[in-house]
Amino acid sequence: MSISKLLALGALCLAGAMADRQCTSNDHSVGTLPYWTAGQAQPCMYAGTFEVSATQQKNNLFYWLFKNTTLGDSTPLVLWLNGGPGASSMFGLFLENGPLRVSKTGPGMDAFKLGLAPGGSWADQADVLYVDQPAGTGFSYYQTSPLTSEADGAKEMLQMLQGFLAMYPEYNKRQFIIAGESYAGKYVPMLGKLVLDYNEQQQMLPPAQ
Repeated sequence: MSISKLLALGALCLAGAMADRQCTSNDHSVGTLPYWTAGQAQPCMYAGTFEVSATQQKNNLFYWLFKNTTLGDSTPLVLWLNGGPGASSMFGLFLENGPLRVSKTGPGMDAFKLGLAPGGSWADQADVLYVDQPAGTGFSYYQTSPLTSEADGAKEMLQMLQGFLAMYPEYNKRQFIIAGESYAGKYVPMLGKLVLDYNEQQQMLPPAQ
């Protein structure tokens, strides 16, 4: 990812519990992946959706998290958002700064190989969270109709982060970096301000249990 494409990058601090560098199992753990390259160890990763709602309907935002278990407890969490608007953040994962790459191995419809990015990735230096947003983008889906407000999209991202931190409390005290490209130059500052405002009011990003 060239610096010229990185239109927005912010650092925020999330308050809460201590870090856990183990690749623990939960309902969103990713096991084996099809077409995986033999001999390569799969990274520690999790994927799934979180239900959100900034309007009268319930939507679901898809995420894919890569956890680097070889780094220390101060490893930052990077949230990556592609722009568009409506571009899936899986572009970032598979084509730009992510740890996975797909390659064609022959002419057949099933001739693919999936493995680690040969040149390394951002996941070598941080834990990286890719999110398809707003609902209707990539693997994220809406209930009846797409959002028409960027402010509502940012609110749903904040709700997604609340659900994420409830499932992964080890990130509550990590440095949190929001990054993106292209139209994410609008998404990132809007979400960053929401996080800062929420932390000022609530003292912590996840809601009190």
